Amino acid sequence: NRSSDLVLGSYYVRPLPPTLKFLRWDYGALEKYQEKAYIEQKISMDQGASLGLGINQLSDLISAAQQMIREFASWQIKNVGFSTEEAEQRAKSSVSQRDIQRVFTLATFFQKDYSEKVAQSPARSVVDIDLIRRAVLVALGIVYYLRLDTRYREQFCKRINEKEFGTGRTPFLTVFQYEIDTFVDKLHLPRGIAKTNALKENLFATVVCTVCRIPLIIVGAPGSSKTLSFNLTLTNLKGAESKKKTFRVVERFPALDPH
Repeated sequence: NRSSDLVLGSYYVRPLPPTLKFLRWDYGALEKYQEKAYIEQKISMDQGASLGLGINQLSDLISAAQQMIREFASWQIKNVGFSTEEAEQRAKSSVSQRDIQRVFTLATFFQKDYSEKVAQSPARSVVDIDLIRRAVLVALGIVYYLRLDTRYREQFCKRINEKEFGTGRTPFLTVFQYEIDTFVDKLHLPRGIAKTNALKENLFATVVCTVCRIPLIIVGAPGSSKTLSFNLTLTNLKGAESKKKTFRVVERFPALDPH
């Protein structure tokens, strides 16, 4: 059927024509030490003043998160039959410099949000460093933790807590889960909708990534609240017409507007 061939043809991956092969160039990937140096340089140039934390503290956390995702991806790829060498090679692309930038974008967003709330509070009991720490941990949660399944989440939390600056601090997962619960409580949810953990995570990621203009793909089995979370986001992000006061200052996004 020629019509179906034309439609399906756009999804075929075809080899490069011989005349283009000499233009092919493999840029490779940054080594671990190169990536850490890149993170440190980016922090000192763009984010050091705005986030207010030491370069080593931030770079260690982000670099550790990047490496963990690669390790988890490598294990997953080996489990489906690839050799160790090929699995490690393929796993290098499971995270990129875009993920590093997303951490900065989200941490700055949350720090600004927290600072505005504290400024409006009559009792300022939270010091700045705690707000910054909280913003960075929540950013790491959105960019890295939420993409993991149950098998790897526990390991991620343990290793972030080991790397995390300071002693006697509230664990990463406690901070992140509190942020999700507090945020979802601000949303307008119709009666009869159960606040399952999957729905709360999907809602939190969808709203925050939409506001910060960060691409998001939700993957899950049928019934895991993928479509529901998107529809509830659409219901809440209506600009001045939003039912909750919190979102009336947020613009209505054309991308979410069915009209």
